[in-house]
Amino acid sequence: MREAIRHFFTASGNTYGSLRITLDLWAEGRQVSENTVAKNVAALSLQGGKPPPANGCPT
Repeated sequence: MREAIRHFFTASGNTYGSLRITLDLWAEGRQVSENTVAKNVAALSLQGGKPPPANGCPT
């Protein structure tokens, strides 16, 4: 499962957090809880980045 987590994280441009990765895993048919994904994301030292604002203006 950690390989799938790393795949979705890198495919997102290193921006997805554990919730979005969980949703991607569910869409793939895997039954896993968000807490399990969050623990694996932390174990892999992955940290999602903040995407730029939708309007392109700095906040």
